[in-house]
Amino acid sequence: MNERFRRFVTVAAPLVLAIVLVAHPRGESHHHTMMDNPLLWLGLHVALLPLFGLLTLSVMALTRGLAGAAAVASRAFAGIFVVSYTAMDAVAGVASGVLAVRAQDLAPNEQRLVAEQVNAFTTDFTAPLDGAGGPVTLITMAGGVSWGLAVVLAAVALRRGGHASTGAFILMLAGAPFFVHDAPIAPVALGALALGAALVHRRAIANSAQSAAEVDGARATPST
Repeated sequence: MNERFRRFVTVAAPLVLAIVLVAHPRGESHHHTMMDNPLLWLGLHVALLPLFGLLTLSVMALTRGLAGAAAVASRAFAGIFVVSYTAMDAVAGVASGVLAVRAQDLAPNEQRLVAEQVNAFTTDFTAPLDGAGGPVTLITMAGGVSWGLAVVLAAVALRRGGHASTGAFILMLAGAPFFVHDAPIAPVALGALALGAALVHRRAIANSAQSAAEVDGARATPST
């Protein structure tokens, strides 16, 4: 991976996703939120599919070239996250959004039937094994936990390797709550992650410049 592209994607991917999630619809319930904003809901969740992939790439790119258990585990958990969240978004986001859009011209009693189907895709974190939403809940929880572990372990790997300052380390840790992917939590978490990544890259650039200056200085010093 080109170094400039690596730096770009690790900062840009979380920032773009943060901006997109500011527009994430919110309401008193899953189906009410969709039925009130069906096109926005559907369009946003279609856009999230590639963005989750880019976000995963950004976390993996942060630990590129790093060895050790933390770096390896971070990349593994990032892989679990992208599989889980893509599946969750396809079902709870896109599929339920299609149902909501198609229900707009139906009679009220028919819309209630659609709402029941939409609720089948709803996650219920109070009873993850009960009801029709159980599988979606488990997939979402697996993705959320994996994301948190991927970010925390990446921050630990970078800190241990001397690549992250204390500030960058703390900002990266703040990216862990993204799995609550509504505003304001998700945009703030992703913004913190992007800023932490930018600080990591700034440190790397400064270290490279210092090393180059030391080499040039050594070459310019006459031997005795």
